[in-house]
Amino acid sequence: MQASRLGFGTMRLPMHTIDDKEYVDTERAEAMLHRAFELGLTYIDTGFIYNNEESEFVVGSAMQSWPCRDELVVTAKCTKFRMSKPGDLRRMLDHQL
Repeated sequence: MQASRLGFGTMRLPMHTIDDKEYVDTERAEAMLHRAFELGLTYIDTGFIYNNEESEFVVGSAMQSWPCRDELVVTAKCTKFRMSKPGDLRRMLDHQL
């Protein structure tokens, strides 16, 4: 597996407000990711709690519509904040996949 030296961190994706709640601006975020892919970036970093828990969904959507997605490398962090009992780690990992 090979990844680009530079990565795209998704902790700060473009957001917009709807009814006093912040959401990822999916259209702009996917366009940013696709442009990064066009420029040769293949490493994406995300995490469950990024961007009000929307980051992984946006990354997945951008990858799904990218024709060379098998060349992309994604890392995701699992958070301890949602784990309190046995089996929570497995549940979180399954959710992230």
